[in-house]
Amino acid sequence: MPSGGSLDIALKEAVGSSSRIRLALRQLEEVSWNFDGARSRSGFSAAHFHPGRFISQLPSILISLLSSPGELVVDPFCGSGTTLVEAQRLMRRSVGVDINPISVLISKAKTLSISSVEIEATLDRILTDFTSRSVVINTDAPLPPLVQASKWYSGSVLPDLKRLFHLIARYDDPCVRLIGEFCFSAILLGVSRETRHWGYVCDNTSPKGDPKRSVSEALFELTRSLLAAYRERDRAIAGSIPFDSLVIQGRSQALTDYVGADAVDLIVTSPPYFGVVDYVKSQRLSMEWFGHDIEQHRIQEIGARSKRHRRLAVDEFEADLRNTFQSMYVCLKAGAPCAVVFGASKSRTFNSDDIVAIAESVGFCLAGEVERQISVQRRQNPSLTTEQVYLFCKPSYDSLG
Repeated sequence: MPSGGSLDIALKEAVGSSSRIRLALRQLEEVSWNFDGARSRSGFSAAHFHPGRFISQLPSILISLLSSPGELVVDPFCGSGTTLVEAQRLMRRSVGVDINPISVLISKAKTLSISSVEIEATLDRILTDFTSRSVVINTDAPLPPLVQASKWYSGSVLPDLKRLFHLIARYDDPCVRLIGEFCFSAILLGVSRETRHWGYVCDNTSPKGDPKRSVSEALFELTRSLLAAYRERDRAIAGSIPFDSLVIQGRSQALTDYVGADAVDLIVTSPPYFGVVDYVKSQRLSMEWFGHDIEQHRIQEIGARSKRHRRLAVDEFEADLRNTFQSMYVCLKAGAPCAVVFGASKSRTFNSDDIVAIAESVGFCLAGEVERQISVQRRQNPSLTTEQVYLFCKPSYDSLG
């Protein structure tokens, strides 16, 4: 298995007709894939907590080398939308799919096709309305029934959270509502009573502290960082109109229902690593406020940590991935590439090589792969220290005879 940033090129005969992929493979050999000491260069990355997210350099490099402006990039496991953000910054069209409604909210808010000037006006409106006492909001209105208010929030925090929540619900403009919901969701963990680690919220464990955290300060800091990220995107596209990014809440296995056959120029994705993270449960606080049934969505989640001890967990994970890869294959144009980032702990019964077997079983050809080190900050499991970057290709018709 290759390591440390040297791409192991194993071109199959079916890839031979694609000069783009041949050129990209040569260029990818020069990439230092470990990004030693580097943080994500996207200002969007820190705007909202999401476990196990891409470091933005990964999709940025892959999209740059494997597609052209205006082409369609798809991520069937879009998570917090890093692939979509980079596609938009690089002037590609994009579609993302995720089963998690909070992931969809995050991705939509990061990829609005409006200018940073409009973003600034929206954020200023929310801040002004929240801090102005002339805007009367009934904070005694009932909370959504799923919210464990006294458990997660101190008595000094809860009234302001109620005010912000009911304020956002009053906005008729869908863009203002979306940004408001994103901001509300993004600050929940930071102003909660849990001071240890997000994993305790994920597991619904009672918090141990009662810190005095300011909702208004958290909201102000968040709006500044979100605005900075949108300004950064606008500088990258140099005054052009950003492409819309379509984000769909749904099953990755049904990708063909969303984009059709032979329509996609590039897939860049990172499927869930088996038994490592509970993505739905990690967003417990937001799920409660927005009325989403955690168990309903957890059951549909692929590879969730909470499922790892089930007797058929590995078989179900493999079947779900195979159905997704089949759908990915159908959606891709002939000769088009598919980049997959995947990691597996040595203690797990499903490993990275199984991804290759699944991909090849539905028709993909493996064009190249590289092993990269996962930074300590990104590790969701101590034994998960590396991940593989696979480059697959859908054979072109002429290579099939």
